[in-house]
Amino acid sequence: MTGDDIATRFDELTDPESDSELVATKPLPGTTLRLAKVYGGEPALVLIHSSPRPAFGTRLRHVAYEPAVRYSLSGQASTVAVFMCRNSDRALRRYFFRVISGLVDDLPGSPTFDAFDQTLRGTMALFDALAAPGASSIQGVWAEVLLILISKDPNRLVSAWHDSPRDKYDFAAPPHRLEVKSTVGQVRVHRFALEQLDVAYGGETVVASLCLRQDDAGRTVADLIDELAPRLDPQHQRKLDRVIAQDLGNSWRDATELAFDQDEAIESLRYYLARAIPSVRADEGVSAVKFDVNLAETVPASPASLPSCPLFAALPGLPTSAASV
Repeated sequence: MTGDDIATRFDELTDPESDSELVATKPLPGTTLRLAKVYGGEPALVLIHSSPRPAFGTRLRHVAYEPAVRYSLSGQASTVAVFMCRNSDRALRRYFFRVISGLVDDLPGSPTFDAFDQTLRGTMALFDALAAPGASSIQGVWAEVLLILISKDPNRLVSAWHDSPRDKYDFAAPPHRLEVKSTVGQVRVHRFALEQLDVAYGGETVVASLCLRQDDAGRTVADLIDELAPRLDPQHQRKLDRVIAQDLGNSWRDATELAFDQDEAIESLRYYLARAIPSVRADEGVSAVKFDVNLAETVPASPASLPSCPLFAALPGLPTSAASV
């Protein structure tokens, strides 16, 4: 079940008559979890349970989790755990429904309270990150997600994706590394940190370069994620959500509006070996060196010339026009 499927089910719910009532559908297909609407019209995921274990709730800017509250559910008083969206913003609700979709797929069909509680507390960290400053640019995230989307093995690339925005490389499967660079316009100039061009012993560092064009009729990060998520297994869906939340932070709303032309981006894709990219030599004691490189005179590498490894084998092929570059 996709996030859009859940959104459609939510739209079919009537409004509760009081703040002690939940209006819920029948259990979501394949699970005892229920989609609900609380007083005020907010969507929620609920689990009916009878666990006596005390547990504290959590309220964040965008969501709230109450592990044990009494509600009137379908005319009957019940103890439920409630995961609720507290924001009527359309983009945030779209994200909330997609997260619910991942939770439903990840949890057992009849989850225990402990399983539900543990999963929800981990999920809250995603929404906590959405209230903090982002660590990456929307343009950079768009380029990375596009490369995963058009790859031969999205699960492989997500597995190799950075766990923290502080990681040196976008993708790593030691001793091999992959860095994704993007620029707006046709001049292929990218900024590098000196260590991003390091090559590990026995490995290779590859740079995937994309030239982007902003286009209001194009695709946003949210659009790319909606297409990508169903192609991932549950563990990699969770990682996708985590990395996106950390990278975008409170710029997530802008990421639902800033769009680029996907076809042109794919057409511009080129790969470069790090050892072939012009660089600088840092003196001893000098660190945090960053510099811009124009790759116009650097010869791209063909996927067939890259070392044989699962990471590079998953990369999408180059467009036909690349042969003439």
